[in-house]
Amino acid sequence: MCGPRIAAECSYWSLVDGQGRQGRPPLAQLTGAIATSQALAEDVRKDVLDGIQVLLEQAKAPPAERKRIVFKPIIDTIANICGGAGGLFTVWQVAGPAIGAFFGIPV
Repeated sequence: MCGPRIAAECSYWSLVDGQGRQGRPPLAQLTGAIATSQALAEDVRKDVLDGIQVLLEQAKAPPAERKRIVFKPIIDTIANICGGAGGLFTVWQVAGPAIGAFFGIPV
């Protein structure tokens, strides 16, 4: 399940002011979908949620201080997992481009 710290940070972080379905920021949509997905094994879910926590930390840093070597592999991994996990693919189609644009990488 989505931990309170991640949920709280997702609620204020709008990720380039983009709004997704139900008025929720794209990363909050993605986090919620991953936290409740029945298509993911528990260890995979935990790893992805941990990765999202690292993305949040990177997002708080000024762009010049963000470490591409840190955030790009996480984003690529999340994209691959969502691409093969049923309902997560649809959420990734909305959240992925916004996350990629925020970090300045194609997804």
